[in-house]
Amino acid sequence: MSDVARRLDGFDVVGDAGEALEDAAKTVSKLASDAEQADLVELLREAPREAYSFQNTGWPTDVVGLKTEELPGVVLERYNTRQSVCFCGVLPEISRAWASVDNTLFLWRLDVVDDVPVEYSGEEQAIVAVGLVKPRSGVFLEAISYVLVVATTVELVMVGLCLEDVGRELTLHPLQYSCPTDATIMNDIASTPDGRIFLAGADEALYELVYAQSDTWHSKRCKKVRHSQNLSSLLPSVLRLKGSDALRQVIVDDKRGILYTRSEQGVVVVYDVGASAKDAPRKVVEVKSIAQLAAQARGQGSMFASATSSVKRGAKLVHIAIVQPEESTVVTLVAICADGRRIYLTALPPARGYSYGVASGTGVSRQGPSRLSVVEQRDPPPQGGNQRGMTTAQALLNTTSRALEIEAGFYSSGVLLLSDATPNDSDARLILSNRDLALPPHLQLPPPTPPPSSGSGTRGLREVVTLQRLDGRCASSLGSLGEIPMPKSVREALDPPYPTGTLPEARVKSVGLLSELVTQYMCPRRTFVLMTNTGIVRFEKARPIDTLRSVLEKNIPEQIEEFFKSYGPIEAAAMCVALSVSGNESNAVILAAKRAFDDPRLTGEPNIAQDSYTANQENNGGSFNMGRAIVQPVLTFSSAQRGMYLFTARIMSSTWERAIIVPVRAPVQTTSNGGSRPLSPAMKIANKALGAVQAAARYMSEEPALRCSMDITLLKNLHERLIPLVAFLKQRRPRISSGANLSANKRRRVRSNGTELTALQEEERSLAALSALVSRTAQALSFISIIVADERFSRVADTLPSAVRKELSQLSLKKLVSTTQGARLAGALIEAMMSHIMAHARHSAEELATELQKGCPDFFGADSRTFYHARDLLQLARDARARKENALRDQYVNDAIALFMKVPTAGDLSSVCAELVDLRAFHGVTAVPLAAAAALEARAEEIRYASAAQPNVDMVDLQSCFEVTCTTIRGLATGRADSDAEPGSLSRVAAELPEDIRERGLVKILEQLQHVSGADSQDFMHRVFAELISVKRDGMLLSLPAAILEPYLASKSALTAAQQGGALTPGEARNLDLLARLYAARSLFGLAAQVDCSLAERRCANDETFTLDHRMALYERALSHARKSVDGGITNGLDASFCENVDSKIKLLDMQRRILGVCVERSRQAREAGSSNAPEETFVYELERELKQLSDLYNDFAKPCELWDICLEMLHFSQYHDPDGEIACDLWDKLLLKAAARAPSASTCVREACLAVRELGVKLFPSDVAFPVVHVALRLELMAAGLWGVPDVAVEAQSEDDYDSSEVSDALVVACKGLAEPVQRAYDKLLATPAQRMHDKRLSRVDALQTPRMRVRLLRSVYFVLQLWDQSLVPKSTAYGAYATGGHVRAAIGDLCVSYASESRRMQCPNEHIRASAEELAAAFDTFGRRLLA
Repeated sequence: MSDVARRLDGFDVVGDAGEALEDAAKTVSKLASDAEQADLVELLREAPREAYSFQNTGWPTDVVGLKTEELPGVVLERYNTRQSVCFCGVLPEISRAWASVDNTLFLWRLDVVDDVPVEYSGEEQAIVAVGLVKPRSGVFLEAISYVLVVATTVELVMVGLCLEDVGRELTLHPLQYSCPTDATIMNDIASTPDGRIFLAGADEALYELVYAQSDTWHSKRCKKVRHSQNLSSLLPSVLRLKGSDALRQVIVDDKRGILYTRSEQGVVVVYDVGASAKDAPRKVVEVKSIAQLAAQARGQGSMFASATSSVKRGAKLVHIAIVQPEESTVVTLVAICADGRRIYLTALPPARGYSYGVASGTGVSRQGPSRLSVVEQRDPPPQGGNQRGMTTAQALLNTTSRALEIEAGFYSSGVLLLSDATPNDSDARLILSNRDLALPPHLQLPPPTPPPSSGSGTRGLREVVTLQRLDGRCASSLGSLGEIPMPKSVREALDPPYPTGTLPEARVKSVGLLSELVTQYMCPRRTFVLMTNTGIVRFEKARPIDTLRSVLEKNIPEQIEEFFKSYGPIEAAAMCVALSVSGNESNAVILAAKRAFDDPRLTGEPNIAQDSYTANQENNGGSFNMGRAIVQPVLTFSSAQRGMYLFTARIMSSTWERAIIVPVRAPVQTTSNGGSRPLSPAMKIANKALGAVQAAARYMSEEPALRCSMDITLLKNLHERLIPLVAFLKQRRPRISSGANLSANKRRRVRSNGTELTALQEEERSLAALSALVSRTAQALSFISIIVADERFSRVADTLPSAVRKELSQLSLKKLVSTTQGARLAGALIEAMMSHIMAHARHSAEELATELQKGCPDFFGADSRTFYHARDLLQLARDARARKENALRDQYVNDAIALFMKVPTAGDLSSVCAELVDLRAFHGVTAVPLAAAAALEARAEEIRYASAAQPNVDMVDLQSCFEVTCTTIRGLATGRADSDAEPGSLSRVAAELPEDIRERGLVKILEQLQHVSGADSQDFMHRVFAELISVKRDGMLLSLPAAILEPYLASKSALTAAQQGGALTPGEARNLDLLARLYAARSLFGLAAQVDCSLAERRCANDETFTLDHRMALYERALSHARKSVDGGITNGLDASFCENVDSKIKLLDMQRRILGVCVERSRQAREAGSSNAPEETFVYELERELKQLSDLYNDFAKPCELWDICLEMLHFSQYHDPDGEIACDLWDKLLLKAAARAPSASTCVREACLAVRELGVKLFPSDVAFPVVHVALRLELMAAGLWGVPDVAVEAQSEDDYDSSEVSDALVVACKGLAEPVQRAYDKLLATPAQRMHDKRLSRVDALQTPRMRVRLLRSVYFVLQLWDQSLVPKSTAYGAYATGGHVRAAIGDLCVSYASESRRMQCPNEHIRASAEELAAAFDTFGRRLLA
């Protein structure tokens, strides 16, 4: 066995009790996985020269309790009067011997002295062979346990065999099944577990006895079928060239689907009977001489060197035996020769290179038998010497005995029995050869030194030989040797069977052949029986633990030390533990075993192996080698500790990693409630009916049922083995070092979480963890027996969620004992079972609670019992509600909540709160989870400061406490259950309540939450906040205590990141919005305004859509909050400039919104037109994503999109300094040209341009930066004159009569917000002389201003402007009458009319029409001026 050592990284040892328990479980798992024996082919290949040895001097022989009993008197009496033949043999499967005298068959028990034989005399002819068969199901009555196949000289008869009283009583029943043998003597009978019967005929043929329930039209119900044909058997005897070679033996390997026959002359034939041994036998290969085949494999001319008659007799094949797949995956057959030699063969196809010495047959497609090849050969066992480790050659030299003459043999699971025949019956011997489990001599070290790690030297096949004299020789060469099978409970303990119908994927592959070092703790001694001509010999094969018992009884220190040396101190210590906890040993043996176990001279002490170089440097004071790697010290436990773990692993190896619960398809058969609590007849009928209904429903839903994978007897036996071990671990005293020979390494102290520990203390900690593990395992077995093995478990499991059912199907004993998942699943099972019982049979709930608390207090303690007592009170409350006794209902509910508050972590909170919600006790939904969270946090704090405390497994965790209340809130708020909610779950119960009750429940829960305060409840409240945000109950959220809510929202909203321009997720943005609303609700308007601004300016994360309209609403809300803050005097750091800043941002955002609207419309139009790559597509994405700076909007969006009006607004908004005004004039030119281009005809170009001026001018006036009135008036007049902005094809000479000058002047006055004076001044500049315009670069370049026609147009426009000016000064009506305003302004206007009239008369124009227009205009000015000046 490999060392069980732990590396101490930096001398750091884990001290937590929970981790120590997990470490102990891992160690047990590792040791349990190493229990399987090596493959036989590897043992044979690595066998040493010292292949055989004898038992040590002073040690007891391996043959124990040998007894010889005479044949029954009635058999001897009938034998003395026999007329023809007599045969005998053993039937170990039923623990019976048989003998036939003539036509009479006798059966008697092997384990009872002077048993009266059962006699059968139903045949007329002599009986020559008897075989025992397990019949095929459905053919005979269920009472027929076995069938005896009785072969006479003329027919084959089947006799029913009934076993009663656990096999003690046997009765025979003729079955009327028989068929003739056709004058063929049957020498051997073999069968398969499925009931097939094969017979070896004396005519060299293989036969099968086929039987059915009844006859058919083409076949009888019992007939003999011949499966092999031999041409010589069809010839008359006078024509045969040689004598008949009768078949002597037939054996079936049902697991591999191979059948073998052996003839009198040693011919072996291999047949293929299919993968499940259900096909007709098909001959694969025939080997005439196994000895010759072995000689070819060895590369010699003959396996037997000399040609003497005795050597030839030694080459005779006397027996063949199956090698089970558990023992070897390669070797399938072992052949035994007359001189004791063994030849191991395989019939499987070559897969590992075993291709030598092959007798090939017909190839087959599947991996069935295809040959018969020699794998290995083994010399005969020696007959002399008594020294362990003696070689075969030495043993042969030390003996003067004759060569072996084997007449009967037996082989099974590594044990070989040979019956040596002699002329004198008194010299007959029985040879027992079994595997030597002691360590090889070169690995046997004086105790307490453990052997090195397992290597190839320990895997070779070494055998111990025991010679035992017999009183008489073997009665027959076949069927007289056998092994009595282990009891069924023992076989199931080694390899527990799965329930009928278990799904294939849930089955775990059976382990291989286990070493006797493993099985000796669970299995009794193997019992063998031999029938001789003087009686029946019965004996047992000793186990290593039996040898230790004998050595301890003698109490000879040298022999005890020799035993520890031979088997190693670890194995020997494990055997000492087994003897100490056994209830069948004497006090002397138990005390001696404990003394040996605690003796450090035998089992050693723990130590810390330190680097030898470091130790030498410390002792010699040398310098430190900087280039040398540091070797970490290793803690090595004593052999006592490792033996204790080894014993624990071996008694639990078959169930430790096995699934406790498996899915099955077959209907679950119910019994009397698992044999623990008897039910009334009515309850039994109800259970059967319910089981049938559930089985039908399960079949229709195709969902498998869950069932315990271990029988109740297996659980009880394992529990009985663990209980003494639990007591032993608790009662043992800690080992104390003697100190006399304690080395410095053993005294060295190591650091562990700030605590110094010695190696001894660390070992005691490991053993304490093992004690806790074993104790918890014993309780887990009780838990399984009570809950899982209960017949109601299948129905209860159907109510569990599918996720829990899946976890249960993967739950092993290890997980149940050592993991929190196992504890949680155990709690779920208890919860489901208790709920089922309280709903259907509440009177038995207390009984179940008592049984659980007594059998498994770690899984169901006093707290759990209190918890389920409270659940029972809730059931009483429901009953009271049904009777409409509301006062009593409320009393039960309050009492239950009071009990839950005492033990809130002892059960399933979700189920409790579901019942509370159903009873409308909403205050408990908050109180109980809060109490559970507080208890868990207190326990965590306690464990943090007491790391060595015993781990306490709670049924809930901290997060589930929070989730319970939140699930209730979610169900009440939304009225929808969770998608994975099961019927009756908390989510579904809350969601199915009426809407008014749900609202009242929410209010009640929030009232309870408003009183929650303190740091202990902070995590709980945070989870509630998150749930209220999720269900969009903002009003309820903001009503909760702000002292906890405000920091939560601040932490979840990433306020700092938002203020710095960082991107926010939708969740963070929502939390930030709630924070602003919380500030506003608390009248902290300044903080609310700041948060709103940060929220409006945030960048979106992960392509989130955050509309500009939403941003605008946030800015407007921020402006409103800011004005309230300034007006109220509580500024929170704000002033009037903040309001101005927000107002500016609103204006800028409005421009961005307008640009976005244009881009969206253009993108839509482009898509309708079939264009997919319009630039506006990209603009839309960029504009929606985040706020843009003014410069970015102007340069990247407005200008590329030719939105000149918005460009001018941005110019006005920014108050851009443009001394020459070139930018604004250029933008106005583009705007007017774009407006003119939209006109449907040339006559309407000016009208469209004027409309654009009207709309935009009002927004910009007065602004010299963005609205140059002079330039706009110039462009409008030029456009009206057809000199600018009108397409060439549309330019037509217009007469003065057709032109309406009022349209341009009216548009300009409207753009100046109704003020005519700015327009008049603009026209003054346009009418100025060239000398006056020379300082204006733009006007000086316009030569058209000096043309008579143009000047007439300008004067006419001025005339209309002055009229509009005058109209703006009309008298205003009041209650006291009408009065005139602006008298001095009218006088000024009159003076302007005089000057404009003079200007009209001064124009020099050769065109008569224009000159007439000028005179007419001058007259109009004079008339208008005189009216104003009058």
